[in-house]
Amino acid sequence: MAKIEARVTVDRPAEAVWRFISDPSNGPKYEPGVIEAKQTSSGPAGVGSTFQSKRTKEGIVTFRCTEYEPNRKFTLEITNTPISGTTEGVSIEGLNGKTGLTLTVQTKMGGFYRLVGPFVARSFKSQSETILSNVKRILESEPQS
Repeated sequence: MAKIEARVTVDRPAEAVWRFISDPSNGPKYEPGVIEAKQTSSGPAGVGSTFQSKRTKEGIVTFRCTEYEPNRKFTLEITNTPISGTTEGVSIEGLNGKTGLTLTVQTKMGGFYRLVGPFVARSFKSQSETILSNVKRILESEPQS
């Protein structure tokens, strides 16, 4: 299992960053290759909620929320691909009107993917940095409310 972490500071209040990053419908705006993302379970998001994203390369990827603290952090576990068990966690921290945003990916790979793990980990690191850069660019380009 590899742990990949990327961090960025966004010049926006933590509540605005949380509102944007915790809304799955915003996924296609900042994550390359995501065509659509949505919650598939009923009720408000929380531990046990399910989500899916439609992606250009992987097709449909499903997730289950394993950790959820409003305005602070959430973690989603991939449940239907060869890397099922991999988690993607987002945490935010208010920093005097700005927000520290951290994306943590813990990969779980078996079979063939275990052999190519180092390459997959580098890919996850690059993708994580791109995602955070895109979130920062999008949020900082919008007028503050």
